[in-house]
Amino acid sequence: MKFYRKGKDMAVTYNGFIPEAENRIRNALKGIINSGFVPGNGVIVGRRGEKAFELYEGKSNADRGTDVGPDTIFRMYSMTKILTVASVMQLWDRGIIRLNDKLSDFISEFEDTKVAEHTGPGQYMIRNPEREIRVYDLLTMTSGIPYDSTGPTGEGISYIVERWKNDRKCGDDWDTLKVAREIAKVPLLFDPGKYFQYGLSHDILGAVIEVVTGKNLCEYMKENLFEPLGMKDACFEINDRNRLRIAEEYGIGGKPRTGIDSEIIDCMKYEDPKFYSGGAGLLGTADDYFRFARMLANNGMVDGIRVLSRKAIEMMRTPQLNTRQLTTYNSYSEDPNNIYRGYNYGFGVRVCTKPGISAVANSLGEYGWAGALGTWVFIDPQEELFAVYVHQKTPVEHEEYVPQIIGAIYSSLE
Repeated sequence: MKFYRKGKDMAVTYNGFIPEAENRIRNALKGIINSGFVPGNGVIVGRRGEKAFELYEGKSNADRGTDVGPDTIFRMYSMTKILTVASVMQLWDRGIIRLNDKLSDFISEFEDTKVAEHTGPGQYMIRNPEREIRVYDLLTMTSGIPYDSTGPTGEGISYIVERWKNDRKCGDDWDTLKVAREIAKVPLLFDPGKYFQYGLSHDILGAVIEVVTGKNLCEYMKENLFEPLGMKDACFEINDRNRLRIAEEYGIGGKPRTGIDSEIIDCMKYEDPKFYSGGAGLLGTADDYFRFARMLANNGMVDGIRVLSRKAIEMMRTPQLNTRQLTTYNSYSEDPNNIYRGYNYGFGVRVCTKPGISAVANSLGEYGWAGALGTWVFIDPQEELFAVYVHQKTPVEHEEYVPQIIGAIYSSLE
């Protein structure tokens, strides 16, 4: 801690936080728990490249009475996406991947992918796309590949899930590349680049990483992110070594449950996985993810080690969506309760372009993402501030807790 004198009183500050910051942030954690929203949670806050606060409250498993703590492992779900993007950008740094590369250069089946154009109520025309999907489209979620959908696209995804489950029952589980090749047979929702559509784009990027490196996604991340950053518990698998440390997932009414009600993502499994989901598969502690966020906040450098180039991170956090694409992005609603109001999308991250117009405190250029069970990360270059929040609940209802915890952090700045 650093001490400074203000008038006649001795006050304590750490990297520009007010003296009551820890109590304020802890009370926000307790308030979320006391509202009955979740039984336990935690947050790690950093400023100016260093950890400032690491706070945990409540239970990770209410039935067992297990406390949330530094050793608790969380399902990060969509916060996996930023690591997948960072992996792609590492390969861009090394000249292995170009952002304008065609997806079919890596997975040839995508050369024949069609578009299901909606022509009227219940009517679709299957046709060739105006152009092929490129790596850039996958990074920006403008490929036209959704999670779940309706029409021929939704039917195609449901058929994939059915076949995948049947093959698994027969002992023939699918790996990452197999899933990507099957997705290539499903018609896109629109021509690549036309709109934003949250979906499987980053899972497909995971397959691209496997193709160009000859390693599965977990192996690649372990060598290039987990180990260099000291993310000692980060993984894609639940096994006997970490099973009792996994936080319980809770649903409505505080009842334990599994899955997030997404047909294809719920087909992902953590036990002996062969499919490594670049969009949803990561497990880790709050500190594991904080170490990754710290690297981003430090422009790719951690403790003298260059993990990612400064330019790669600048590209990740640059708003990428045009006016038409923004009409299908999360921020389009003008409801002030929409916490994505005032944001654009970069490579795998929301990017604040109009600060102060949503229910969440932020700054121009603040960026990050969230997970389907309630995890949240943000990096604010302007304030040199970054944080990781964790709990495990679905439906996620970000609006019910994000303004509270993020507000406590921002209001604790000097």
